[in-house]
Amino acid sequence: MSAPSPEQLALWWRALDEHEQRQGRCPICGTCTRCWAWAGAFADLIAHDAYHLGPARTVVPPG
Repeated sequence: MSAPSPEQLALWWRALDEHEQRQGRCPICGTCTRCWAWAGAFADLIAHDAYHLGPARTVVPPG
């Protein structure tokens, strides 16, 4: 497995932040449990052993 680029790490961290539950719901998906976007980003960070590193410092433009 190749190491993810800094931009990919930033995208995963941004997905975790954007899809973090607020008042019991995902603010983007509206689900009352963890949404698939959050779960996928979290799984990618864990699989690449990058979760413990914290958010990337690379800024990725929205979109």
